[in-house]
Amino acid sequence: MTKTVRSLLFVFVAASLLLAACGSSATSTPEVVTVVETKVVEKIVEVEKTGPVEGTILVDGSSTVAPITAAVAEEFQAEFPEVRVPVGISGTGGGFKKFCVGETDISDASRPIKESETELCAQNGIEYVELPVAFDGLAVMVNP
Repeated sequence: MTKTVRSLLFVFVAASLLLAACGSSATSTPEVVTVVETKVVEKIVEVEKTGPVEGTILVDGSSTVAPITAAVAEEFQAEFPEVRVPVGISGTGGGFKKFCVGETDISDASRPIKESETELCAQNGIEYVELPVAFDGLAVMVNP
């Protein structure tokens, strides 16, 4: 089979799958919609400034989240030049390990924290708040 024929066959199969996936069934079922009301409450807390902001905020974790964190760290350091914010890249699991034993202040993660990681944090008295900032995606690409 020539390369052109294989390429055309691949395109035909891909298009067929796409069209089949986009098709609709002859019978439709009514959709149940649940309306949930959410209320956002903003609370601004005034904090008395007691002195210069200084020190180090250690961040480690996911390599896919690191560029976002590095950009935020740069902006933060521009506002507070006495604060260092090094951003490490040990992966999501490695970042959680460091965070849950108190080696870092912030853990970059490309997934929610696992139950085992939650237990490790609890054993070490580490309390946390998950703050989703973005969702990443990966694509698999091949060359026929």
